[in-house]
Amino acid sequence: MNMGRSATSRPHPDCNTKHAMPENLARVVQSCWAQNPKERPDASLLLKEI
Repeated sequence: MNMGRSATSRPHPDCNTKHAMPENLARVVQSCWAQNPKERPDASLLLKEI
């Protein structure tokens, strides 16, 4: 049983696997998963980054 997650949470993507995705995209994906929602990028920043 997974005690630390809610029923709707998803596992974080594995951005550390070499060649899983381009490095700049991996940084964006990781920032979207910041624990504090206020630290996550907004849509306008995402559009600039990707």
